[in-house]
Amino acid sequence: PKTIRPGKNVMIRLAPLGADFGHPLNSDWNSDVRNNLLNWQKIAPQLFVWSYATNFHYYLLPHPNWDSIADDLRFFAANNVKGVYVEGDNRSKGVGDFVQLRAWLIAHLMWNPQLDQEKLTQEFLQGYYGAAAPYLKQYLDGIQQSFLAQKRALSTYNQDYSFINLDVANKSIQLFNQAE
Repeated sequence: PKTIRPGKNVMIRLAPLGADFGHPLNSDWNSDVRNNLLNWQKIAPQLFVWSYATNFHYYLLPHPNWDSIADDLRFFAANNVKGVYVEGDNRSKGVGDFVQLRAWLIAHLMWNPQLDQEKLTQEFLQGYYGAAAPYLKQYLDGIQQSFLAQKRALSTYNQDYSFINLDVANKSIQLFNQAE
């Protein structure tokens, strides 16, 4: 708003559904989302962000947003965001794309956004999957790297899985077989 300002008892809720969740919200990939939050931060005493951590079209397929999770929560914490809700996968009955890891990781980073996401990920994978952890970490890293190599956006309604080419699929199968 140009002239109206939210009262102290009003919480502005931002829900960047159209953001690129494959890259941090505080990046040039998401300049419109970043600038919107920063402009609201200047005039609103309270901000709440409703964010997204899944692909609403295909819950079971990989959603390589791993590199942005901690960065986004740090960005929110640094810019007057008082609350965050991260909507994830609630329709696959817990068998979606590493649902438990996402929930655990996001919860820990909400408690303290300065924690090391890589260490948290390793801790969860080791505690939850045991000896399979190194193979699953290689799988997650491989999917993430393949996505980033395409230099494209990742929406919450992604239908482009070209980052899972034959080599990536074969390597993923090999890693899951080793994990098993």
